[in-house]
Amino acid sequence: MRMYVGKRGKGYGSGWDNKIPVVTLVEQGGRAKSTVLQRSVGAAMVVVDNVTPDATVVTDESGLYSDLANYVAKHATVNHSRKEWVRGGFTTNTVEGFFGQVRRSITGTHHRVTNKHVARYMAEYDFRYSTRKSTDSERLRMLLEQVGDKRLPYDVLKAEGA
Repeated sequence: MRMYVGKRGKGYGSGWDNKIPVVTLVEQGGRAKSTVLQRSVGAAMVVVDNVTPDATVVTDESGLYSDLANYVAKHATVNHSRKEWVRGGFTTNTVEGFFGQVRRSITGTHHRVTNKHVARYMAEYDFRYSTRKSTDSERLRMLLEQVGDKRLPYDVLKAEGA
């Protein structure tokens, strides 16, 4: 499913212009993977690129996912506009809980997120969610394995306009 991250613009009619669309896929009881959408890439294509064809995908009834049934084994939907939260045992509560955690982290920890670095923030939230059942030492080991010999020197980050 998707959410919008960032600060709303000021003035009439600029509410969503500054927000960055993010699509997040969450395995039931498993990992999370977020993708910052470029304007030319649709939400359904992100799902198709990251999900096996034999998967069951649950979304809301947004038109963004209308052709998803052509690419996965089963596409189940819930209709939130009709106050429907579960249909046939399928729900979007897992990904909505993830989005709630992201919003609370932005409000409580980061206070604001710049559009330029939304992908980095989302990668952090994905890692936290995906390792939520791990101990601190296991999480640290996984993090160090992913970092390896990679470095992000401050001068490079500063040159990017952080």
